[in-house]
Amino acid sequence: MTVSAIDGRWLWVNDAYLRMLDYGRDELLGATHREVTHPDDLSADRAFVAAALAGDGDSLEREKRYIRKDGSLLWARVLEQLIRDEHGSPVYFVSHVQDVSERHQAEDLLRDSERTLRSVIDNTPAMICVKGRDHRYKLVNREFERYFGMSSKWIVGRSDTEFLPPSTLADVHAKELVVLESGHTTQEEQTILRGGREQVLQITRFPLLDDASVIHGVCIATTDITERRSEERVKRERLHCTEGIYSALAEERLVLYGQPIVRLSSMEPAKFELLLRMETDRAGDEVLAPGAFLPDAERFGLISVIDEWVVDEAIAQAA
Repeated sequence: MTVSAIDGRWLWVNDAYLRMLDYGRDELLGATHREVTHPDDLSADRAFVAAALAGDGDSLEREKRYIRKDGSLLWARVLEQLIRDEHGSPVYFVSHVQDVSERHQAEDLLRDSERTLRSVIDNTPAMICVKGRDHRYKLVNREFERYFGMSSKWIVGRSDTEFLPPSTLADVHAKELVVLESGHTTQEEQTILRGGREQVLQITRFPLLDDASVIHGVCIATTDITERRSEERVKRERLHCTEGIYSALAEERLVLYGQPIVRLSSMEPAKFELLLRMETDRAGDEVLAPGAFLPDAERFGLISVIDEWVVDEAIAQAA
């Protein structure tokens, strides 16, 4: 608590106020509150004093910053009251000051945490959205906006009913309902047609709990894994091709057929064109044409292995 004259000089301060700012009583009495108020908050103080002295409101409650003796910052909630005499003339100001620095620090930490979390959400490559139990959007990240071409300002507060067809809508809501009712995390892959090409999406849904551990919404993280699945498919095809070529070589299932090139004058073969084939098994029950294995061999860099075998076999046949 403090009592100050109309010109701002302290007339009385209690021990709690002195401890709060770490000053001695003799250091404050006779001085003004301006000397311990943060410069950015002085104008609000002057405005209140001027308004009160003009008869426009005798009290003000607000938060302001003080500077302690060691130079550190203190946030306080201040209730200021102008006291008048029996004739209505201003006499002095009484202030009740409460230290709220810890709350401000906690709020600052919370804001920093929220900014950090928002930055993480916005910069993750996954499309993230949060929906309430009513299936209305509560949050979407930057990747969601980019992928679907919808701004967060437009979509937040809206439901899928405004842009999804009924058949798709029923399926989406059914999957969200499983999470909302069971509390379990679900994961699925979904193939969609977008821009004339197939895309593979990995969709993870998990429940969001409030302080009482009651499910109040669902978070949906969607990742485009088309490229990953394509790479995996190429790896499988490369492995299949490699195994096929090397097993055919080891089991002697590559064969050359000689197609005669005939000289018309004598109708005798002048030379032979060698044509490559592959038998599917050692019995030779089925023979594969070059188009069934050579394009993949070229694609995966195995054609030189076949070339070497053909050259060796051709030399042997020519001999």
